[in-house]
Amino acid sequence: MEPVKRNVCSFINFKDAKLKMWRSCLQGYAEVYGHIYIVSDTETTGTAFLDERTKEYHRILEWAALFAYRDEGGYLQPCKDNAGELIYLDELVNPFISPSFASYKLKRSVREIPLASIEVHGITEGLLFGHKDKLTTRPATGKTAASFDMVYSTLLALVSSEPFYLGEAQVSILFHNAYYDISFINSEAELWGMKY
Repeated sequence: MEPVKRNVCSFINFKDAKLKMWRSCLQGYAEVYGHIYIVSDTETTGTAFLDERTKEYHRILEWAALFAYRDEGGYLQPCKDNAGELIYLDELVNPFISPSFASYKLKRSVREIPLASIEVHGITEGLLFGHKDKLTTRPATGKTAASFDMVYSTLLALVSSEPFYLGEAQVSILFHNAYYDISFINSEAELWGMKY
């Protein structure tokens, strides 16, 4: 499959109009509780970011991040906006979108989603381009899924207010399998020329 240009993709669940409000809400949580937690999970094309057999780089296909705080009783509670809506990102990530530059990793990345991976998470190439696919029960979105740099930048933008910059509040990311997820996130960030 030939990579497409980045400017044709979009968010599926996240609304850009919420960025400013959600940043403000997270800043409020940080000021009150001194800490924000991001409960995160990814879905990918493989079980390791580098396939030892083919020497191809596997890619992230979905990244979910729910923002939470620790209440007075020590329990994690989801952060909500002023309308009571959960503050979260849950975006399909399209690895078949080309950055504005070519990289060694991009040239050495997988060109298709293995059937074994599709059976785990139901994400197909058709779905990433907005189409219904017979291999998945997930509904068609009608949109080409966002590129990794869009999702990553939005996540960083949500926690880019003074309490975090000044060290008055901390951000911790909680993973189901930290080594696995972080290796994929760092690999993608490197591919896109972003700090990891």
